[in-house]
Amino acid sequence: MLTRRPALLSLVLLLAYRAQAEPSAVALRAIRAGQWRQAAEHLRQDAERDPDDPEIATRLGVVYAQLGYLPDAAASLAFGEGAERYEQRALGAHASVLRELGQPERAADLRLATLLSARTESEEATAWLEMADDRLVRGDLVGAEEAAEAAMAVEPRSPSVHAWLADIARLRGDDEEAGFHLWLSTLDGTTVPRAAEARARLALADGAVVEALAALSEIRRRRSRSAALAVLQADVFRRVGWLEDADELLGRDRMYYGERLEYLAALARLRHDQGRGAEACALAARAHAVYPARRETAVLVGELGCR
Repeated sequence: MLTRRPALLSLVLLLAYRAQAEPSAVALRAIRAGQWRQAAEHLRQDAERDPDDPEIATRLGVVYAQLGYLPDAAASLAFGEGAERYEQRALGAHASVLRELGQPERAADLRLATLLSARTESEEATAWLEMADDRLVRGDLVGAEEAAEAAMAVEPRSPSVHAWLADIARLRGDDEEAGFHLWLSTLDGTTVPRAAEARARLALADGAVVEALAALSEIRRRRSRSAALAVLQADVFRRVGWLEDADELLGRDRMYYGERLEYLAALARLRHDQGRGAEACALAARAHAVYPARRETAVLVGELGCR
């Protein structure tokens, strides 16, 4: 029979072993909170302790995808394909990464696998929305709307689904329908980031800068860790000539934004407006190198007058 001290020692050793065999609790808390920089730091430490663990690699790949570190994300997710956790979220992240890296066929296969392996209505709706995102990247608004409507058939009351439909309607130029879906997206009292972004962009299209800033400021008070919303707010600051405010928002530790396309593009435009053309062109070139399949990067290079 174990005495109290050996039993306690055995428990400590068991917990230490488990801590090394899977992502640390600190890393998992950071992922749940959307603190991607901190999550990456802790997961890299976990990977150093156990470089052969596919679950750690999978989670690190998802975090890298959030930060826009696409080659690293692709490598980690490919290594983690055999992990128990390599399921909906990892499949979706892997598909998006391969899409951005210019491998659409492989991305489409993974996206279909995401849809087919969905176990809940929420997972199925998310898979359809990710498919809508794939089609938006290709400029296929009709296909994107069809995928978003399929998501709505699965979860008709989902705020995220209506936020997507609002954004697609905005891109089609149908502001009335966009406004209708934005209204539907807030019926349960919540506001999802994509809905706030769509509302801000609709306001900007109408020249209502104050309304756009109000929409972004309101949701950022509740979702302060959303890099996408921070970038949009900085871009609005730039458009109205508040360059110092934009610089402050975009001047955070780069790991906060990673190499997200919207961040690289917004910072390139800001540097251009600040008269720092060489830096602007370097950022535009970086965006084109990281996202070779995106037409927006070539547009950015031309817009800034870069060679």
